[in-house]
Amino acid sequence: MKTRVPAMPLQINPQRLIDHCQQQLLAVYQQVRTGKPNLKQQYRLEGVIHAARLLNILSEEQARQMMESAHYQVFGESIEQRQARKARVNQLKDKSWDAFYDEPAINRRF
Repeated sequence: MKTRVPAMPLQINPQRLIDHCQQQLLAVYQQVRTGKPNLKQQYRLEGVIHAARLLNILSEEQARQMMESAHYQVFGESIEQRQARKARVNQLKDKSWDAFYDEPAINRRF
């Protein structure tokens, strides 16, 4: 018969968890920027952020600000600005390849 070891109370260092999330966000965005996104890491990070929200370590607004800050550090623009730019570039592609290639390459990057 196996002896059960009593469960240790879970001790979470909130600042360590927040720091981990920030570091992982930077890594995920950097991978996206280089064109090599790691979906496994991205989904794992989403789960950690969700857990931090459930444990009241992060509010929805704090999580959003953390994502926005990391995104700006990596891409040099807000999430909203990048989405708008990508939508505009996709419209150019749909409209005409000539219009797409008339746009400077630096503006066409994703």
